[in-house]
Amino acid sequence: MASEQPDQVSVKQPTGSEAAPSAPAVTKAKRQPSELERLQALIPPVYPEPVELTEAAQSSGRYRCDVSQTPPAGWDDFVRQHPRATLYHESVWLKTVVDTMGHEIAYVACYLESAAEEQLQAVLPMIRQKSRLFGDIWTSIPLVNYGGALALDKNAEKHVLKAAADFARSSGARHLEVRGYHKQPTGWPERTDKVNMWLPLPADSETLWKGFSSKVRSQIRKGQQNEYESRIGGMELLDDYYRVFSENMRDLGTPVYGKSFFAGILTNFGSSARLIVIYCKGEPASCGFLVAQETGAVKLLEIPWASTRQAFNSLNMNMVMYWEILSHAADTGFDVFDFGRSSKDAGTYRFKKQWGAMPVQLYWHYALFQADELPAINNNNPKFKLLVAIWQRLPLCFANRLGPAIVKYIP
Repeated sequence: MASEQPDQVSVKQPTGSEAAPSAPAVTKAKRQPSELERLQALIPPVYPEPVELTEAAQSSGRYRCDVSQTPPAGWDDFVRQHPRATLYHESVWLKTVVDTMGHEIAYVACYLESAAEEQLQAVLPMIRQKSRLFGDIWTSIPLVNYGGALALDKNAEKHVLKAAADFARSSGARHLEVRGYHKQPTGWPERTDKVNMWLPLPADSETLWKGFSSKVRSQIRKGQQNEYESRIGGMELLDDYYRVFSENMRDLGTPVYGKSFFAGILTNFGSSARLIVIYCKGEPASCGFLVAQETGAVKLLEIPWASTRQAFNSLNMNMVMYWEILSHAADTGFDVFDFGRSSKDAGTYRFKKQWGAMPVQLYWHYALFQADELPAINNNNPKFKLLVAIWQRLPLCFANRLGPAIVKYIP
């Protein structure tokens, strides 16, 4: 049976004066990406573009992992070319921590080997912190929010993670903690209660200002009504920075890093590490430690440490400081400002969110060797409540003298 054909419709084409005027072309407005989409576009890929292996390497497919106390050949070159690399993966950062705190370090490297050659496929740095109070732990990487494996693909990542865990277990450690902002292929227990807060930046501070809520702008203006001065610099600001930072840490009940640690970072990283100090009525009131780095194609400014003295909280010096930092970052070409780590929905999370910052999920993975529960080394742990209360009452000179010997063991 023949298929039915649709009816043929004859359409009369208008001619001459009957012709209708042509409709004006309609240009559809291009949809602008949302802030969330813009943020997601700034997060670099977990793995680089696939690299073309030599025929010899392809035919081998064997992985070998080495662990050493010094960076193997090609470590820093591999790190700098990886889209997820951070300054903290580089050997100069790791050496700074070891030199100022005296910790043991392990560079875990994974190779794809063949009869003719071997090619670096993944790296993972980790640092050991061993004490009676906090236990024996390896962390990749302590003191900061980023770490973990950098790999060319998931298979190499699995191998380097396993090698790291095997080495940490054989050392007698209690556990290995691996930090990062992607879910690493471990199968280990993980903690996801922390996020980093990223703010995508516009091209200039004027646009940035217009994007703030009226409440934020009002709080900044209130602080600016006071007699204040903002300085961004290096070693010349360290004493004033440390005065603010150490006093605030004591008031929070947290041991403070030694001044030599911050001096080491400023010395080793040059213009990539800067200090900001806000002075109010001639007194150092607020401070921040700024780290500039490129993660993939993204130019990022991070503030891993910041403080304000309690006496200046009511004067909104904290708001003034963050405005000074953010306006500087926008006007000098940074793509993202990283406010640092917060617990979800905590007070610091809400503070950062009001500026327009959005959460980037952090994944902390744990290879447990001598424990069944995830570690809880923080001020909320009942085990440390009494110690926190005692610390808050210490004279500042004592807290600054004792603090570095304790805090260096807290990951």
